[in-house]
Amino acid sequence: HDMALRLENVLGVSASFWNNLETNYRETLARLALDEQLAQEAPIAACYDYAAMAKAGYVAKSNNTAEKIRNLLRFFSVSSLQYVPELIGDSAALHKADNDKVSTYALAAWIRQCEIKASEITTAEFSRDKLQNLLPEFRRATLRRPSEFIPYLQQACADCGVALVILPHLQGTYANGVSKWLTPKKAIIAVSPRGRYADIFWFTFFHEIGHLLLGHSKKATFITFDKTNSADEHEQAADQFAANHLIPPAEYKTLLNGELSKGRIEAFANHIGIHPGIVAGRLGKDGHLDWKRLSKLRMPHKIA
Repeated sequence: HDMALRLENVLGVSASFWNNLETNYRETLARLALDEQLAQEAPIAACYDYAAMAKAGYVAKSNNTAEKIRNLLRFFSVSSLQYVPELIGDSAALHKADNDKVSTYALAAWIRQCEIKASEITTAEFSRDKLQNLLPEFRRATLRRPSEFIPYLQQACADCGVALVILPHLQGTYANGVSKWLTPKKAIIAVSPRGRYADIFWFTFFHEIGHLLLGHSKKATFITFDKTNSADEHEQAADQFAANHLIPPAEYKTLLNGELSKGRIEAFANHIGIHPGIVAGRLGKDGHLDWKRLSKLRMPHKIA
């Protein structure tokens, strides 16, 4: 500014003119530096299926590379896309997938969108006791239609400090659900209705609740894949939690002692007050019946 005033005195051109020139010059330098940074981001940005993300409403549609990169940076709220993998949290979560086709880029995008949706849900402070006490109600909700149980689950979870998000997956995630903490007092459970079968939806939902109620790390991100490495102790514990709360072990043992006909499975499901598709899915997963024999019981849910 001192030099601008001196030039004004010598040349008769106002100081504001010289100050504006300097401002424009500095802005141009900054833009050139940003363009160079964006160019460096291009190889990472190309790893994302931008078209799929745009179609799902994650980002705005664009055919311009620089604009795509800027949109991705805004979406992930990062200064560089190299930091995106950190958003998943515990990198060990990825090793729980027994599938080498899992895309970390698709997974990170899906989880980020789940976080955005969860941040829009108002919840009470997390209450472990409230959530624990609601488990019988959640179980009874398996008998209701999706149009009835989804709003119920979302409101009930919100009252317990949990934001429940139901979001279709992106190709390459192979994820059925995820649970993590947004803040020390607000958790998120996200379910992707992959396959849309009742047993998959409800097992995933109870599995993610298990991570919260069993006191697993608040710093980790727990991802439930369609094929999970069963060697992980946290996943084993959450699996057992879901299995036992959906179908009491003693009752399940009784079921296995008799003929596993369609009629008996339906009668058993009615007896314990749960959707028959959940019983059928458990029998198929445990290898007691062929999946083809269970197709009429595993009716798909029209969730999303």
